[in-house]
Amino acid sequence: MNLRYPLPKEDERVVREAIGREAVRYSIPADLDLRGQYAEGYGVVSETAFLWVGSGEVKKRVPIAECEECKANHMVGNGRLEARVHGVDTVLCRYTMKHAPEFSTIARVINQMSRGQEPRFESFDEPRRCPQCGSAYAEGSRVCVRCTNKLAVASRLG
Repeated sequence: MNLRYPLPKEDERVVREAIGREAVRYSIPADLDLRGQYAEGYGVVSETAFLWVGSGEVKKRVPIAECEECKANHMVGNGRLEARVHGVDTVLCRYTMKHAPEFSTIARVINQMSRGQEPRFESFDEPRRCPQCGSAYAEGSRVCVRCTNKLAVASRLG
């Protein structure tokens, strides 16, 4: 799965200002605001911090060393990346279910990094989801069962 989406220029600029020379390890679209409304944004994991950025500003910055436990909490139609910071449950960002698998991985990454371990997750660009509807492709396929015109397929077969 792709764990390194390109950031818009204004978000890239504020991330650089916030983390300095640190590398951006992962960046995933966090496409909802805290109220659940659609909004442009990204969850970014650097070497030492998680940042939620959007519209050219850092909306939240949490040092990974302060995250006691991180989890991706999936709800109906959306999800939240949550972490326990200094004993208090904190919402790091919100996202649509299209990005739920990526944020589940990011939660595991943050947990590993907070324990001083090196994350074992790599990003690859091969899409495993339909870009139109967001449905997962069948294993080994790049055809969406939901979006395929079944009448056209039937006419080709018959």
